[in-house]
Amino acid sequence: DNSYTGMIHGSAIILPAVLAVADEVGASDDDRLVAFAIGSEITYTLGEIVSHGHFLRGWWATGSLALIGAVAAVCRLYKMDANMTTQAIGMAAVSAGIERSISGTDAKPYLCGHVAARAITLARAARAGLTGPQDGFEHPNGFFALLNGGESTLNEADTLGLRWRLDTPGLLFKTSPVCSAAHATIDLTAELLAKAGKTASDIATARAEVPELVRASLVFDQPANAQEAQFSLPYCLACAALHGRVRLDDLTADALTAPDKAAIMARVTVQIADDLSVPPSNTDFPESTRLTFSFTDGSSASGFCGEAYGMPNRPLSDADLGDKFASCLAFAGRSIPCGHAPVSY
Repeated sequence: DNSYTGMIHGSAIILPAVLAVADEVGASDDDRLVAFAIGSEITYTLGEIVSHGHFLRGWWATGSLALIGAVAAVCRLYKMDANMTTQAIGMAAVSAGIERSISGTDAKPYLCGHVAARAITLARAARAGLTGPQDGFEHPNGFFALLNGGESTLNEADTLGLRWRLDTPGLLFKTSPVCSAAHATIDLTAELLAKAGKTASDIATARAEVPELVRASLVFDQPANAQEAQFSLPYCLACAALHGRVRLDDLTADALTAPDKAAIMARVTVQIADDLSVPPSNTDFPESTRLTFSFTDGSSASGFCGEAYGMPNRPLSDADLGDKFASCLAFAGRSIPCGHAPVSY
């Protein structure tokens, strides 16, 4: 899942930290849920305080912001007082920066686990009496100054507990195992080809016009491995043209070098659309796409997709979410025990 309040995969870090410490302290299900909500709301509120500018400056917002939320969640489970929690969050604020150059490498998923573990370590350190700066965010050499160009919308903090970001704007859930920035392109490719009655072999050229945020996320036009393919608009478009989506099976070495995918990718061009990169478009539809296909018979098709299926305003059904979970298990050689719903696995 992902949150547009800073482009953050918060759950990937917050939930493992919460589950680990909840097991350690014997927390109830309600305590786990409260801690997860606290960590999520703090993470996504920070996302709104620093805006997408933090991400566009080259920082991995998931690592930097979810670390702080995860620390808060862990402090709650440890029943730490306000002073200890402040010290832990201060230590998190001054150790949060991770560069977005990790995209397309194993470092990105690995660091999700590493950051979750670090959140637990920092909370334990504060519980043992170690101190951190109480002005780690607003200090002249603090988070906002160094990791966000001095910019912050601090009044967003006043809405904590009043506006719940898990509900508004909510989370998006991916339908393909690639960067969420590619999902509008995936959906629109399948839709345009179906409406035109065309197949992948009919594509002569494909032009994708995208916001600056999408281009900054999908940086590998010629992916060399599966990790890079997850951040490649041409590769995702090729998979969508062939299969209607990107499958887990498309993220293997053999699939990556398939001639049919390479042929389509060679026909794709990607460019930043100025009109999609400024308000209101870049705030209403931060990961949108405008596609134009020309076909070998001389015809063409074009369209716009602001939000892919799975985005907050187009949420996945429970059945589709369950099917996604089951397919992930199947790909890993596992299955849901008979008689259990996916959520109970």
